Amino acid sequence: MDFAVDQDVRTQMDAVYDNIDAYAKGLATPLKYTTKKGRVLSLKSIADYSTKQHDYVDERPLGYGLELDSGPNDVGKTATVCRTAARVILGTASGPWHGDPKGVLFILSEEDPGLIKNVMKAHGVTDFLMRGKLFTLVCPDPDGGADADDYDTAVLPDDVPALRQMCLDNDIKMVVIDTLIDCMEWANTNSQSDVAKAIRPLNKWAAEDDVLIVGIHHNNKSYEGTAKQAVAGSGAFTNKPRCVVSFDVDKDGQHVMQLVKVKGRSDHPAYRYDFETRSIELDSGGRELIGIVTKVTPTDTTIDKVRAEKNPAAIAAAKAEDDRRAADHEVLDWLTDYLSDGQPVSFKTIKADAMEQNGYTERQLRNAKDSEDSGIVSEPDPNHKGKGRAYAWRLSD
Repeated sequence: MDFAVDQDVRTQMDAVYDNIDAYAKGLATPLKYTTKKGRVLSLKSIADYSTKQHDYVDERPLGYGLELDSGPNDVGKTATVCRTAARVILGTASGPWHGDPKGVLFILSEEDPGLIKNVMKAHGVTDFLMRGKLFTLVCPDPDGGADADDYDTAVLPDDVPALRQMCLDNDIKMVVIDTLIDCMEWANTNSQSDVAKAIRPLNKWAAEDDVLIVGIHHNNKSYEGTAKQAVAGSGAFTNKPRCVVSFDVDKDGQHVMQLVKVKGRSDHPAYRYDFETRSIELDSGGRELIGIVTKVTPTDTTIDKVRAEKNPAAIAAAKAEDDRRAADHEVLDWLTDYLSDGQPVSFKTIKADAMEQNGYTERQLRNAKDSEDSGIVSEPDPNHKGKGRAYAWRLSD
Protein backbone atom coordinates (compact mmCIF):
# COMPACT_ATOMS: atom_id res chain seq x y z
CA MET A 1 0.00 0.00 0.00
CA ASP A 2 1.39 3.46 -0.98
CA PHE A 3 1.01 6.41 1.34
CA ALA A 4 0.97 10.00 0.15
CA VAL A 5 3.79 11.98 1.72
CA ASP A 6 3.86 15.76 1.79
CA GLN A 7 6.59 17.02 -0.59
CA ASP A 8 8.23 19.13 2.11
CA VAL A 9 8.38 16.12 4.43
CA ARG A 10 9.85 13.94 1.63
CA THR A 11 12.52 16.56 0.96
CA GLN A 12 13.45 16.61 4.63
CA MET A 13 13.61 12.78 4.74
CA ASP A 14 15.83 12.70 1.64
CA ALA A 15 18.16 15.14 3.28
CA VAL A 16 18.42 12.96 6.36
CA TYR A 17 19.19 9.83 4.31
CA ASP A 18 21.73 11.72 2.18
CA ASN A 19 23.62 12.56 5.34
CA ILE A 20 23.20 9.25 7.16
CA ASP A 21 26.77 8.12 6.48
CA ALA A 22 28.19 11.30 7.91
CA TYR A 23 25.82 11.03 10.88
CA ALA A 24 26.91 7.44 11.58
CA LYS A 25 30.57 8.41 11.37
CA GLY A 26 29.91 11.11 13.91
CA LEU A 27 28.58 8.46 16.32
CA ALA A 28 31.58 6.22 15.69
CA THR A 29 33.56 8.30 18.16
CA PRO A 30 30.87 9.31 20.66
CA LEU A 31 31.51 11.83 23.36
CA LYS A 32 32.18 10.60 26.85
CA TYR A 33 30.64 12.10 29.95
CA THR A 34 31.97 11.81 33.47
CA THR A 35 29.74 11.83 36.55
CA LYS A 36 30.62 13.53 39.83
CA LYS A 37 31.73 10.15 41.18
CA GLY A 38 34.07 9.56 38.23
CA ARG A 39 31.88 7.13 36.29
CA VAL A 40 32.28 7.50 32.52
CA LEU A 41 29.11 7.40 30.40
CA SER A 42 28.61 7.35 26.65
CA LEU A 43 26.10 6.39 23.94
CA LYS A 44 25.91 3.34 21.70
CA SER A 45 23.30 2.73 19.02
CA ILE A 46 21.00 -0.21 19.67
CA ALA A 47 21.41 -0.96 15.95
CA ASP A 48 24.90 -2.20 16.81
CA TYR A 49 23.47 -5.01 18.95
CA SER A 50 22.38 -8.33 17.51
CA THR A 51 18.72 -9.30 17.59
CA LYS A 52 17.89 -12.07 20.07
CA GLN A 53 16.34 -15.43 19.34
CA HIS A 54 14.88 -17.00 22.46
CA ASP A 55 15.30 -20.76 22.48
CA TYR A 56 14.39 -23.52 24.91
CA VAL A 57 16.54 -26.32 26.28
CA ASP A 58 13.88 -28.93 26.92
CA GLU A 59 11.33 -27.02 29.03
CA ARG A 60 13.75 -24.30 30.15
CA PRO A 61 14.06 -20.87 28.47
CA LEU A 62 17.52 -20.04 27.09
CA GLY A 63 18.92 -16.57 26.50
CA TYR A 64 16.45 -14.71 28.72
CA GLY A 65 18.41 -14.43 31.98
CA LEU A 66 18.46 -16.17 35.35
CA GLU A 67 15.92 -18.95 35.90
CA LEU A 68 14.83 -19.26 39.54
CA ASP A 69 13.55 -22.73 40.56
CA SER A 70 11.61 -22.50 43.82
CA GLY A 71 9.50 -24.88 45.86
CA PRO A 72 9.21 -26.67 49.21
CA ASN A 73 11.91 -29.03 50.42
CA ASP A 74 12.08 -32.54 48.96
CA VAL A 75 9.93 -32.01 45.86
CA GLY A 76 12.70 -32.77 43.35
CA LYS A 77 13.95 -29.35 42.26
CA THR A 78 17.56 -30.51 41.99
CA ALA A 79 16.47 -33.82 40.44
CA THR A 80 14.76 -32.04 37.53
CA VAL A 81 17.80 -29.82 37.01
CA CYS A 82 20.04 -32.91 37.00
CA ARG A 83 17.87 -34.44 34.26
CA THR A 84 18.38 -31.35 32.08
CA ALA A 85 22.10 -31.25 32.93
CA ALA A 86 22.58 -34.89 31.95
CA ARG A 87 20.77 -34.33 28.65
CA VAL A 88 22.93 -31.25 27.94
CA ILE A 89 26.10 -33.28 28.58
CA LEU A 90 24.85 -36.18 26.43
CA GLY A 91 23.66 -33.86 23.65
CA THR A 92 20.12 -35.23 23.83
CA ALA A 93 18.37 -32.10 25.16
CA SER A 94 15.94 -30.52 22.71
CA GLY A 95 16.85 -27.09 21.42
CA PRO A 96 19.99 -25.49 19.96
CA TRP A 97 22.42 -27.92 21.67
CA HIS A 98 20.77 -31.11 20.45
CA GLY A 99 23.56 -33.29 19.07
CA ASP A 100 26.18 -30.86 20.42
CA PRO A 101 27.15 -31.84 24.00
CA LYS A 102 27.96 -28.94 26.31
CA GLY A 103 29.61 -28.58 29.70
CA VAL A 104 27.71 -28.08 32.97
CA LEU A 105 28.91 -26.37 36.16
CA PHE A 106 27.33 -27.10 39.55
CA ILE A 107 28.00 -24.44 42.21
CA LEU A 108 27.10 -26.34 45.37
CA SER A 109 26.49 -25.47 48.99
CA GLU A 110 24.02 -28.17 50.06
CA GLU A 111 24.67 -31.19 47.82
CA ASP A 112 27.90 -33.21 47.91
CA PRO A 113 29.44 -33.47 44.40
CA GLY A 114 29.56 -37.25 44.87
CA LEU A 115 25.75 -37.31 45.06
CA ILE A 116 25.53 -35.35 41.81
CA LYS A 117 27.91 -37.91 40.28
CA ASN A 118 25.57 -40.72 41.42
CA VAL A 119 22.63 -39.09 39.68
CA MET A 120 24.59 -38.44 36.50
CA LYS A 121 25.69 -42.09 36.35
CA ALA A 122 22.03 -43.11 36.74
CA HIS A 123 21.23 -40.91 33.74
CA GLY A 124 23.90 -42.68 31.67
CA VAL A 125 26.68 -40.07 31.84
CA THR A 126 29.99 -41.95 31.87
CA ASP A 127 33.07 -41.03 33.91
CA PHE A 128 34.79 -40.18 30.60
CA LEU A 129 32.10 -37.62 29.72
CA MET A 130 32.05 -36.21 33.26
CA ARG A 131 35.82 -35.67 33.07
CA GLY A 132 35.44 -33.08 30.33
CA LYS A 133 31.82 -31.91 30.68
CA LEU A 134 30.74 -31.90 34.35
CA PHE A 135 32.34 -29.60 36.89
CA THR A 136 31.93 -28.12 40.35
CA LEU A 137 33.46 -24.94 41.74
CA VAL A 138 36.44 -25.22 44.07
CA CYS A 139 38.37 -22.50 45.86
CA PRO A 140 41.98 -23.70 46.10
CA ASP A 141 43.99 -22.69 49.14
CA PRO A 142 46.75 -20.37 47.87
CA ASP A 143 49.17 -22.14 50.23
CA GLY A 144 48.15 -25.61 49.05
CA GLY A 145 46.67 -26.62 52.38
CA ALA A 146 44.60 -29.69 53.17
CA ASP A 147 41.43 -28.09 51.82
CA ALA A 148 42.94 -27.04 48.52
CA ASP A 149 40.27 -28.82 46.46
CA ASP A 150 37.23 -28.39 48.70
CA TYR A 151 34.10 -27.57 46.71
CA ASP A 152 32.66 -24.21 47.61
CA THR A 153 29.90 -21.83 46.68
CA ALA A 154 30.37 -18.55 44.82
CA VAL A 155 30.05 -14.99 46.09
CA LEU A 156 27.59 -12.90 44.11
CA PRO A 157 28.00 -10.58 42.35
CA ASP A 158 31.79 -10.42 42.90
CA ASP A 159 32.63 -13.77 41.28
CA VAL A 160 30.56 -13.34 38.12
CA PRO A 161 33.35 -12.01 35.83
CA ALA A 162 35.65 -14.93 36.75
CA LEU A 163 32.82 -17.48 36.46
CA ARG A 164 31.84 -16.10 33.09
CA GLN A 165 35.38 -16.39 31.73
CA MET A 166 35.71 -19.87 33.25
CA CYS A 167 32.61 -21.01 31.33
CA LEU A 168 33.76 -19.44 28.06
CA ASP A 169 37.14 -21.17 28.33
CA ASN A 170 35.62 -24.61 29.00
CA ASP A 171 32.52 -24.62 26.73
CA ILE A 172 30.23 -24.63 29.77
CA LYS A 173 26.70 -23.59 28.74
CA MET A 174 24.66 -24.57 31.81
CA VAL A 175 25.30 -23.33 35.37
CA VAL A 176 23.37 -24.63 38.38
CA ILE A 177 23.59 -22.62 41.62
CA ASP A 178 22.34 -24.77 44.50
CA THR A 179 21.33 -22.79 46.47
CA LEU A 180 21.24 -19.21 45.19
CA ILE A 181 20.77 -17.68 48.62
CA ASP A 182 23.99 -19.27 49.91
CA CYS A 183 25.91 -17.15 47.38
CA MET A 184 24.52 -14.02 49.05
CA GLU A 185 25.66 -14.35 52.65
CA TRP A 186 26.55 -10.66 52.69
CA ALA A 187 23.02 -9.64 51.70
CA ASN A 188 19.79 -8.95 53.51
CA THR A 189 17.64 -11.37 51.49
CA ASN A 190 14.52 -9.40 52.40
CA SER A 191 16.02 -6.30 50.76
CA GLN A 192 15.00 -5.52 47.18
CA SER A 193 18.26 -3.69 46.45
CA ASP A 194 20.54 -6.40 47.91
CA VAL A 195 18.85 -9.21 46.00
CA ALA A 196 18.73 -7.18 42.78
CA LYS A 197 22.46 -6.45 43.11
CA ALA A 198 23.20 -10.20 43.16
CA ILE A 199 20.78 -11.21 40.38
CA ARG A 200 21.33 -8.41 37.85
CA PRO A 201 24.76 -9.62 36.62
CA LEU A 202 23.42 -13.19 36.30
CA ASN A 203 20.69 -11.93 33.96
CA LYS A 204 23.25 -10.07 31.87
CA TRP A 205 25.60 -13.06 31.71
CA ALA A 206 22.87 -15.54 30.75
CA ALA A 207 21.41 -13.28 28.06
CA GLU A 208 24.68 -12.17 26.45
CA ASP A 209 26.42 -15.57 26.42
CA ASP A 210 23.30 -17.77 25.90
CA VAL A 211 24.05 -19.67 29.09
CA LEU A 212 21.32 -21.53 30.97
CA ILE A 213 21.72 -20.36 34.57
CA VAL A 214 19.43 -22.01 37.12
CA GLY A 215 19.31 -20.83 40.73
CA ILE A 216 17.74 -23.22 43.25
CA HIS A 217 15.65 -21.53 45.95
CA HIS A 218 13.17 -22.46 48.67
CA ASN A 219 9.57 -21.43 49.35
CA ASN A 220 8.31 -20.03 52.61
CA LYS A 221 6.13 -22.35 54.71
CA SER A 222 2.79 -20.64 54.03
CA TYR A 223 0.26 -21.92 51.51
CA GLU A 224 -1.51 -18.56 51.38
CA GLY A 225 -1.30 -16.63 48.11
CA THR A 226 0.04 -17.52 44.68
CA ALA A 227 3.06 -19.53 43.62
CA LYS A 228 5.16 -16.40 43.14
CA GLN A 229 4.13 -15.10 46.56
CA ALA A 230 5.39 -18.35 48.09
CA VAL A 231 9.01 -17.66 47.12
CA ALA A 232 10.99 -16.95 50.29
CA GLY A 233 12.67 -13.59 50.85
CA SER A 234 12.36 -10.29 49.03
CA GLY A 235 9.98 -9.81 46.12
CA ALA A 236 13.12 -9.26 44.02
CA PHE A 237 13.58 -13.04 43.98
CA THR A 238 10.61 -13.17 41.58
CA ASN A 239 10.76 -9.65 40.09
CA LYS A 240 14.38 -9.75 38.95
CA PRO A 241 14.88 -13.25 37.43
CA ARG A 242 13.71 -13.49 33.83
CA CYS A 243 12.06 -16.86 34.53
CA VAL A 244 10.53 -18.37 37.67
CA VAL A 245 9.71 -22.09 37.82
CA SER A 246 7.60 -23.24 40.77
CA PHE A 247 7.56 -26.83 42.10
CA ASP A 248 5.18 -28.78 44.35
CA VAL A 249 3.47 -32.14 44.88
CA ASP A 250 -0.32 -32.44 44.73
CA LYS A 251 -2.55 -34.40 47.10
CA ASP A 252 -2.30 -37.50 44.87
CA GLY A 253 1.51 -37.46 44.90
CA GLN A 254 1.90 -36.03 41.40
CA HIS A 255 4.99 -33.83 41.04
CA VAL A 256 4.26 -30.58 39.21
CA MET A 257 6.51 -27.82 37.87
CA GLN A 258 5.20 -24.68 36.23
CA LEU A 259 6.77 -21.72 34.47
CA VAL A 260 4.91 -19.11 36.51
CA LYS A 261 6.94 -16.30 34.95
CA VAL A 262 8.77 -16.03 31.63
CA LYS A 263 9.64 -12.54 30.47
CA GLY A 264 7.75 -11.77 27.26
CA ARG A 265 5.51 -14.84 27.45
CA SER A 266 1.86 -14.64 28.50
CA ASP A 267 1.09 -18.33 29.06
CA HIS A 268 2.38 -20.36 32.01
CA PRO A 269 2.88 -23.99 30.92
CA ALA A 270 2.91 -26.68 33.60
CA TYR A 271 4.54 -30.10 33.52
CA ARG A 272 4.34 -33.33 35.45
CA TYR A 273 7.68 -34.96 36.24
CA ASP A 274 7.99 -38.62 37.13
CA PHE A 275 10.72 -40.49 39.03
CA GLU A 276 12.33 -43.83 38.30
CA THR A 277 14.78 -45.85 40.39
CA ARG A 278 17.97 -47.08 38.78
CA SER A 279 20.89 -49.10 40.13
CA ILE A 280 24.43 -47.77 39.64
CA GLU A 281 27.87 -49.16 40.36
CA LEU A 282 29.80 -47.09 42.89
CA ASP A 283 33.51 -46.35 42.66
CA SER A 284 33.97 -48.74 45.60
CA GLY A 285 32.49 -51.59 43.59
CA GLY A 286 29.20 -51.70 45.49
CA ARG A 287 25.80 -50.77 44.10
CA GLU A 288 23.33 -48.03 44.98
CA LEU A 289 19.68 -47.36 44.04
CA ILE A 290 19.23 -43.81 42.76
CA GLY A 291 15.95 -41.99 42.14
CA ILE A 292 16.00 -39.79 39.04
CA VAL A 293 13.50 -37.80 36.99
CA THR A 294 13.08 -39.58 33.67
CA LYS A 295 9.86 -38.20 32.20
CA VAL A 296 8.45 -34.67 31.91
CA THR A 297 5.02 -34.24 30.28
CA PRO A 298 2.55 -31.32 29.98
CA THR A 299 -0.27 -31.17 32.54
CA ASP A 300 -3.33 -29.00 33.19
CA THR A 301 -2.59 -29.00 36.93
CA THR A 302 -1.26 -25.60 37.99
CA ILE A 303 0.86 -24.82 41.04
CA ASP A 304 -1.81 -22.43 42.32
CA LYS A 305 -4.32 -25.30 42.23
CA VAL A 306 -1.90 -27.54 44.15
CA ARG A 307 -1.33 -24.81 46.72
CA ALA A 308 -5.06 -24.19 47.14
CA GLU A 309 -5.54 -27.88 47.94
CA LYS A 310 -2.98 -27.55 50.74
CA ASN A 311 -4.23 -24.21 52.10
CA PRO A 312 -6.00 -24.91 55.45
CA ALA A 313 -8.37 -21.98 54.99
CA ALA A 314 -9.31 -23.09 51.48
CA ILE A 315 -9.74 -26.69 52.62
CA ALA A 316 -12.03 -25.60 55.46
CA ALA A 317 -14.06 -23.39 53.13
CA ALA A 318 -14.45 -26.22 50.60
CA LYS A 319 -15.59 -28.63 53.32
CA ALA A 320 -18.11 -26.10 54.61
CA GLU A 321 -19.48 -25.65 51.09
CA ASP A 322 -19.71 -29.44 50.65
CA ASP A 323 -21.59 -29.74 53.95
CA ARG A 324 -23.99 -26.94 53.00
CA ARG A 325 -24.78 -28.42 49.61
CA ALA A 326 -25.20 -31.88 51.10
CA ALA A 327 -27.58 -30.57 53.76
CA ASP A 328 -29.64 -28.79 51.12
CA HIS A 329 -29.58 -31.84 48.80
CA GLU A 330 -28.54 -29.34 46.13
CA VAL A 331 -26.13 -31.58 44.21
CA LEU A 332 -28.37 -34.67 44.51
CA ASP A 333 -31.36 -32.71 43.19
CA TRP A 334 -29.30 -31.57 40.19
CA LEU A 335 -28.08 -35.11 39.51
CA THR A 336 -31.57 -36.57 39.75
CA ASP A 337 -32.90 -34.04 37.27
CA TYR A 338 -29.87 -34.52 34.98
CA LEU A 339 -30.42 -38.31 34.82
CA SER A 340 -34.22 -38.12 34.69
CA ASP A 341 -34.56 -39.62 31.20
CA GLY A 342 -33.34 -42.96 32.62
CA GLN A 343 -30.43 -43.39 30.17
CA PRO A 344 -26.87 -44.00 31.47
CA VAL A 345 -24.51 -41.03 31.07
CA SER A 346 -20.72 -41.34 31.22
CA PHE A 347 -19.29 -39.95 34.42
CA LYS A 348 -16.80 -37.93 32.38
CA THR A 349 -19.71 -36.09 30.73
CA ILE A 350 -21.55 -35.63 34.04
CA LYS A 351 -18.44 -34.19 35.67
CA ALA A 352 -17.81 -31.71 32.84
CA ASP A 353 -21.44 -30.50 32.74
CA ALA A 354 -21.66 -30.23 36.53
CA MET A 355 -18.56 -28.07 36.69
CA GLU A 356 -19.61 -25.87 33.76
CA GLN A 357 -23.20 -25.34 34.87
CA ASN A 358 -22.86 -25.10 38.65
CA GLY A 359 -19.23 -25.46 39.67
CA TYR A 360 -19.83 -28.83 41.34
CA THR A 361 -16.66 -30.80 42.03
CA GLU A 362 -16.06 -34.50 41.48
CA ARG A 363 -16.03 -35.02 45.24
CA GLN A 364 -19.43 -33.35 45.63
CA LEU A 365 -20.91 -35.48 42.85
CA ARG A 366 -19.63 -38.72 44.38
CA ASN A 367 -20.83 -37.73 47.85
CA ALA A 368 -24.30 -37.08 46.44
CA LYS A 369 -24.39 -40.39 44.59
CA ASP A 370 -23.24 -42.29 47.67
CA SER A 371 -25.71 -40.60 50.01
CA GLU A 372 -28.52 -42.69 51.48
CA ASP A 373 -31.47 -43.31 49.11
CA SER A 374 -29.83 -41.35 46.24
CA GLY A 375 -31.27 -43.79 43.70
CA ILE A 376 -28.20 -43.44 41.47
CA VAL A 377 -26.17 -46.45 40.35
CA SER A 378 -22.82 -46.76 38.60
CA GLU A 379 -22.12 -49.35 35.90
CA PRO A 380 -19.55 -49.95 33.13
CA ASP A 381 -20.03 -47.46 30.30
CA PRO A 382 -21.32 -49.45 27.30
CA ASN A 383 -20.12 -46.76 24.88
CA HIS A 384 -16.54 -46.60 26.14
CA LYS A 385 -13.84 -47.50 23.64
CA GLY A 386 -10.12 -47.77 24.24
CA LYS A 387 -7.94 -48.78 27.14
CA GLY A 388 -9.02 -48.84 30.77
CA ARG A 389 -12.48 -48.92 32.28
CA ALA A 390 -15.02 -46.12 32.29
CA TYR A 391 -18.31 -45.86 34.13
CA ALA A 392 -21.72 -44.38 33.49
CA TRP A 393 -24.36 -43.26 36.02
CA ARG A 394 -28.12 -43.71 35.80
CA LEU A 395 -31.17 -43.64 38.02
CA SER A 396 -32.00 -47.07 39.42
CA ASP A 397 -35.13 -48.79 38.13
